[in-house]
Amino acid sequence: MAAAVFLGSDSATQYILRPDTPDEKEFYWDAPRALSGATFGMVATTWLHYWWGFLEAAVNVRYPVTAAAAHSKLTNTAIKVALDQGLGAPLYIYTYYVLTNFGQSLSQPDVSSSEAKVLQSWKDTNARAAEMLWPTMLKHWTVWPAVHLANFYFMPLHHRVLVQNTVLVGWSGYLSHLNNGGLDLKIMTPIEEVKGTIQRQETSQRLAQEAADLAALESKNKKNTTKRVNATNTATATLAAPATTMEKV
Repeated sequence: MAAAVFLGSDSATQYILRPDTPDEKEFYWDAPRALSGATFGMVATTWLHYWWGFLEAAVNVRYPVTAAAAHSKLTNTAIKVALDQGLGAPLYIYTYYVLTNFGQSLSQPDVSSSEAKVLQSWKDTNARAAEMLWPTMLKHWTVWPAVHLANFYFMPLHHRVLVQNTVLVGWSGYLSHLNNGGLDLKIMTPIEEVKGTIQRQETSQRLAQEAADLAALESKNKKNTTKRVNATNTATATLAAPATTMEKV
């Protein structure tokens, strides 16, 4: 199921974010991109099955859920979510970037035909995955901790992957977008954000002042041109007046 979710979501993302063209028939489906996402979906679903099974057993040993302790289920759930989001989620995202980008690179004949280029592509995709991991996790943590808090608390173990896959219908498309140019890798501190805002305001004010100065200069030039034209017309009329008088005489 996860493979179908990633395949469909990636394909939909490609179509929705396609370049604007006058003819929609020009849409090009990037098959390696979509299929690499589907491959990750199969790998990730298998891994989640064992990972969540391990979490369930390990946490239940130390924090068992009992009818006598009303808070025990919430504590048990919170610990599993914390471990999943702190350990499992970064590995999940990192693997997604590695497998999808490496899979796409192998679809290029100039890469797949050379062992040295394949190894270099593997190194490059790992470096890119490491670079994109932290910015993506900041976005991931705005959605998934809340999802899994409800998922782990209310759903039995054998239904949790189903909940995951349901949310993935949208999230996998968003991941595809991030993976293909939609992720800003620069994470700014609050001070940097303030400085950036000030710089943008100063630039905006400078451009506005330059536009105003240019408009004033154009207005001044237009007035000068009008004066010169009027002066020329007056001079021409003055020179023409005696000739007209002589013709009458």
